[in-house]
Amino acid sequence: MIRFAGSITDIDDRKQKDDEIENLAYYDQLTSLPNRTLTMELARKALQTTKAGTRCGLMFIDIDNFKYVNDTFGHSVGDKVLVQIAGILSSLVNENISISRFGGDEFVMLVNNTNTEAMERFAQLVLRLTGRKLEIDGRYHFLTISAGIALSPGEESGLAELFQKADAALHRAKLAGKTRYQLYDDSIGDELVNRMEMESGLRTAIENGELYVAYQPLINVTTGRIEGMEALARWNNPGKGHQAGRVHPDRRILRPDRPDRPVRPQVGGPLHYPRGFARLPGVHGLGEPFRQAAAGLLFRPENHPPHAGRKRRHRPHFPRDH
Repeated sequence: MIRFAGSITDIDDRKQKDDEIENLAYYDQLTSLPNRTLTMELARKALQTTKAGTRCGLMFIDIDNFKYVNDTFGHSVGDKVLVQIAGILSSLVNENISISRFGGDEFVMLVNNTNTEAMERFAQLVLRLTGRKLEIDGRYHFLTISAGIALSPGEESGLAELFQKADAALHRAKLAGKTRYQLYDDSIGDELVNRMEMESGLRTAIENGELYVAYQPLINVTTGRIEGMEALARWNNPGKGHQAGRVHPDRRILRPDRPDRPVRPQVGGPLHYPRGFARLPGVHGLGEPFRQAAAGLLFRPENHPPHAGRKRRHRPHFPRDH
């Protein structure tokens, strides 16, 4: 007589738990789309399998002014907007196209075996489909998206660069006015490098004594009389290459806290400094003239009515604004 000893285990529960763990690790719980982690894996595989003569395209998609939806109607409505947008984008998925939620209101579409012209046509389609009205809880919402596109050869080593370029192109599309797509080109990369160099230089300009104040008179074009004074901070940048020397006034120096907005002047009233400037080390030790220049302050005699127009003239006793 032969005896067998053993046990029987039901693995259905274990398998279900493993599936749940995998779902949490690789899929967005709101839209059921692949999340950032799985997106990187899909992109890596797409680069490895790109056919000869074609390229792998990446499109970063961001919902314009999505914050206002959350702030005005609540996050529950915002979540429903995300689900509907995800549904629209998912309708475009095929063997060469995948969609994922990268985070927040940002989606990523990965297009394999494509080229520049095809990606631009695809971007136009995405903008058209997502620009339709959405009905949520009996209310219509009209939303738009901005998109950044980058293409890469079928090389796995270019994965990080591909994502960086698509994100930079999206940023350019936002700055250009939103509701559009932007294809990455070298000028975008140069712009990013220049901005990073400028921001890095500005953070040490104060402690290195590279800033100076220039005052420009405000002249009434009707009477020819000086009616005020504008305090302007100027920067003598000791950097290398085209960044070196006095930064010309026509160069756009951006706010550290909001790189899409230049510093705007405040006319009269209390000073309102850019938030990013106030956090720079050493700014409060520069003295009031520099703080005034940082705010682009316009000095005008008390209770003096603003004139219809103004022009700027240099006077010998004021530092010239080069």
